[in-house]
Amino acid sequence: MHVRAPSQVLADLRERTPYVAVFAPRRAHPFAIALERLLKEYGFAAYLLEMGASPVDVWRAARATQPETGAVFVEYAPGDYQVLALLLGVLRWRARGAAVVICRRGERFRSPRQRIAYALTRLLARAELRVDADDPMRTIAAWRPSLMPPRAPLARGWVVRSDPARVDGIVGILRCPSCGGPLRPSGEGLACERCARTHPIVDGIPVLLREGARAQVEEHEHGYEAGDAYELGKEENRAWLEIGLAKRDLVGRLLRGHTARASLDVGCGDWGFHHDVVRGLGSELAVAGDISLKLVRHARMAAAAPGRVHHLVFSAEALPFRDGVFDLAYCSEVLEHVGDPERALAEIARVGRGGRVILTAPNEEVTGKLEEGHVQTFGYDSFLALVRRHVDVRDVRGVYLYEEEPRRAYEARWRGLPVGPLRLRLALLRGEREPRRSLSILVDGILR
Repeated sequence: MHVRAPSQVLADLRERTPYVAVFAPRRAHPFAIALERLLKEYGFAAYLLEMGASPVDVWRAARATQPETGAVFVEYAPGDYQVLALLLGVLRWRARGAAVVICRRGERFRSPRQRIAYALTRLLARAELRVDADDPMRTIAAWRPSLMPPRAPLARGWVVRSDPARVDGIVGILRCPSCGGPLRPSGEGLACERCARTHPIVDGIPVLLREGARAQVEEHEHGYEAGDAYELGKEENRAWLEIGLAKRDLVGRLLRGHTARASLDVGCGDWGFHHDVVRGLGSELAVAGDISLKLVRHARMAAAAPGRVHHLVFSAEALPFRDGVFDLAYCSEVLEHVGDPERALAEIARVGRGGRVILTAPNEEVTGKLEEGHVQTFGYDSFLALVRRHVDVRDVRGVYLYEEEPRRAYEARWRGLPVGPLRLRLALLRGEREPRRSLSILVDGILR
């Protein structure tokens, strides 16, 4: 059999589906880590998730797979998963349109049932690759061209950037948050040509804040580990995770068919819009930022396409960019944290005027105060009134009809049966059509 060069295989795959996922069992998985790193080096948007051994664990992992993921690599060895678990996961991935590639380790099957279940799983998968000494380059070289996935819509116009995004690539669009003057590299920072103030660059991340700016989020993060709410095994977070996934999928549907030139995530937190919805990546420029260096560091570490996204520290109330740079802006669950949301929206409109914007905020007139750090309280009418002063609103949706606390809904039982997941799902479906009564309000519009 002719074995192609690994670089040729990867280039062929990237031309067909540049957005891929790597799933690994909850144990030491050096192969999966090396595979994710290799894919990013070759210009893919790639992310790694661990999943447990049970059918429920694998089903949930498949549910968490981001929209438009074209290929799913699954590290597998007999004993990693329960007998039917992987079969259920492959069925769900296929239903979502992803091609499944099983990366199988050379261990023996432990029972006839295990062998039969894997044979069925293999029939549904796109390809099987034998893991070669934890070396993804040698493993992927055996992928036959006839088993490559079909070309995904996302592949059209995909921009390949494998090196980490560098500050010098965006200096031309940056402005001093204090005076609005242009910035230039100066030693270990960026100096303003107008007011002469120097802004530091910490671990490769520009910190562009006005003097005296307060990182409000950091006052309440002492007990918070960045990213912990997204661990799939944390049952206490399950209801909120499902709500987050529903919002992610809603945003993905709204952006279907939309291609941005330059995108901005205002308040990216510890993951960010560009990680969750790869359709939102600007073809020429993508920037994500938050007022917390801790959160921005995690977002950069977790980035699916690190070569495509520039990560900065900035305040929503003083965006450090020149006017009209972006044609897509995203600001989710941020305005309730800022002291002057009117100014923050005016800043988003300034840097993205004429472009599309997606905004979300918690509907705390319905839910009550959700977090200690929320310094603003929005309801449906007050949020829409604020937004309409800066945005031509095209669509308003809701996320989760708030008739009861999400965790209580998720844990509901009827005659001993766990009906909670269905109950939560119905509340999500109803909430999208009833934003006035929903947990979160989502607005899609054009900045003016």
